[in-house]
Amino acid sequence: MLKTPNRRLTYKERVKIHTLAEIRWSQTAISYHLGILPRTVLNCLRSPVTPTKPTGRKPILNTPLRNLLVRHATKNVKQR
Repeated sequence: MLKTPNRRLTYKERVKIHTLAEIRWSQTAISYHLGILPRTVLNCLRSPVTPTKPTGRKPILNTPLRNLLVRHATKNVKQR
């Protein structure tokens, strides 16, 4: 039984895949045992156990500019 597509593997699933591969299980056997696609097993074995965080959009305001805006907005009662 294959699991639903378009979902990230959990940390426990990644550890299981890497552990089974270390004890010389084939990729096909791992995919059948865990119920995931063989290509997913291959991709998991090529990547580290702990995945990197997906990159997102860069923030528009950096910290110094954000602090300047906060200081300006809280300078006096009229500006608040």
